[in-house]
Amino acid sequence: MTTRKFFISVFALLLMVNMLPVALSYAATAGEINAGIDATLNDLKGQVIGASDTLAKAKGLLVFPGTWKAGITLGGQYGEGGLQVGGKVTDYYSVAGLSLGFQLGVQKQRVVLAFMSDEALSRFQQGDAGNSVLTAPWP
Repeated sequence: MTTRKFFISVFALLLMVNMLPVALSYAATAGEINAGIDATLNDLKGQVIGASDTLAKAKGLLVFPGTWKAGITLGGQYGEGGLQVGGKVTDYYSVAGLSLGFQLGVQKQRVVLAFMSDEALSRFQQGDAGNSVLTAPWP
C-alpha cells in the first residue's frame, strides 16, 4: 500500500468515526419509519411486475425504506425499518455494518424481505431466519 493510499484510508476512517455519534444519535420516529415503509411498498408494487401478488402472499415483510452505504476504502452502512405483519408494523429494526476493500461513493437503497411462510416469519421473530427469506435487489 502506498503512503498516499494509507493516508486516504486513515482520513476516511477518522471521518467516519467522527460522524458515527451523529448518525447513531438520530433515530427516526415510528411515524417516519411507518410512512417510509408505506411509500417503499407502494413504489415496489408500482415498479416491479408481480410484486403486488408476491407481497399479498407474504406472511410478513421486513422493510428498510432507507439504508445508506458510504465508503472510501473503509465503508459503513446503516438503516432503520420495521416488520409488517397483517398490514401493520409490529416491530422496529435497524441494520448496520462495516466493510473494507475497494469502494468509493454513497448509496441509498430500499430493502424488502418477504417471509413467505408462517414458519419463516416465526423463525425470524425468534432470531433464526436461516435461508427462509425471499430477497431481491431493488434500487
